[in-house]
Amino acid sequence: MSFSFYDATIIAAKHNLDGLSHILDVAEQQPNASTLPSARLYEDMRPLSSQIHLAAQAIERMLARFSGEEHVPIEDKIQTFEDMRQRIRSAYEALDRTDRDTINRIGDETAPTVLTPEMTVNMTGAAFALGASMPNIFFHLTIAYAILRSQGVPLGKWDYIQPFMNYQLAKAA
Repeated sequence: MSFSFYDATIIAAKHNLDGLSHILDVAEQQPNASTLPSARLYEDMRPLSSQIHLAAQAIERMLARFSGEEHVPIEDKIQTFEDMRQRIRSAYEALDRTDRDTINRIGDETAPTVLTPEMTVNMTGAAFALGASMPNIFFHLTIAYAILRSQGVPLGKWDYIQPFMNYQLAKAA
């Protein structure tokens, strides 16, 4: 099977959520775990809990664009590891409900796309997903990883890329 738009978006988004789940598993085992949901890289940046929320929101926004529905943001009320895990599960379940053929078709379709409250442009699903959604999802995984590293959580590069690589290794087997 050839690489598809579905693979570049839905599968990659799932890998990001798997990555977030993995680094949270490691973080929750640390002595300072109770402080980690509110940890930040810098005072004007959002905390770990919000990084999880925003990654899930980027996925939901992408899926809303794919379905032609308006994205209705969920309020960020995440405070605990369980809250973060629930937010990840919810986004994963939304990804699981997508249809490969529909997603692949939508990648080429042009439709009005809300970029900001003040800006709507006509663009393809692929342009939106690859220009906005996927970079945002990767950004929030990266920031979550960086926050945890800055707090002494023993994560390495493999912890970040493992969900992506395991999928590729399983496909090659």
